Amino acid sequence: MKYILLLLIAGIALPACQGVEPTLPELPNQPGKLLRSIQWEANLQTNFNYHSDSSVKERIDQIGANAQKTIFSWNNTKLTEHAWENSIYKNVYTYNAAGLLTSIRNRYKEIPGNNGYEFQFQYQGSGLVKEMTYSQINEAGTSLVSRAVYTYSPQNELQLIRSYNAAGILQVELRIEAYSAPCFVNPWVFISPGLHSLFQLYSYPVLASLKKLPAKIKQLQFNPDGSVLSTVTYFNRTTIIDFHITKLEMETQSTTSPTMNAKTSGSFRY
Repeated sequence: MKYILLLLIAGIALPACQGVEPTLPELPNQPGKLLRSIQWEANLQTNFNYHSDSSVKERIDQIGANAQKTIFSWNNTKLTEHAWENSIYKNVYTYNAAGLLTSIRNRYKEIPGNNGYEFQFQYQGSGLVKEMTYSQINEAGTSLVSRAVYTYSPQNELQLIRSYNAAGILQVELRIEAYSAPCFVNPWVFISPGLHSLFQLYSYPVLASLKKLPAKIKQLQFNPDGSVLSTVTYFNRTTIIDFHITKLEMETQSTTSPTMNAKTSGSFRY
């Protein structure tokens, strides 16, 4: 469903401005209020419930009588598991001694065995993600699928993600061509327990480090000879009040894959 897809992959687009850009206010350390719900088009509503310490407990996406619940488990301030309630899979989060997330392991909830996939993260000295590997796991062992490399501006804003296959050939490039004004980024608006097409960007340690939302994202997919296979641009147009998103309009455009073209919007309530 295009609406569900757009909930998982998004960026923010703002009009270009001329002349010298004004100095933007600094984002506070903590959000002033919790996101309670998002009312999307086509009668889709997303609700968030929280623990007493303000950590997210569950996300519920509902259309009519049909609801899908996402469950979150925490150990103090560290997310440990993230899964759809009715799925046989879960995502297990692992941290190093410094508290940085080192891996997200997708595996069976109850069934023993080596199945699923895993993301592993490496960081710069500033704590920003430097590399992410994506591997498939089965009874035969672990096989590298891709390696993503992250490039930042001098102001530590993410600019570019290049993803290479196991042979080191460039497969995907994500260019962040604009950002929103400073705002609180709630990762769980954009992250699904499943694997989606922009997982290199919409990953917990990447989104959790952002103080602005990517405004315009251009995705290039390449053939093995280096020629461009497809181009997709993701837009989001937001209204931001007191550093909180109050409205989000999302759009996907592709000239090479027009069946991907889609548009929806949602209103945020705190």
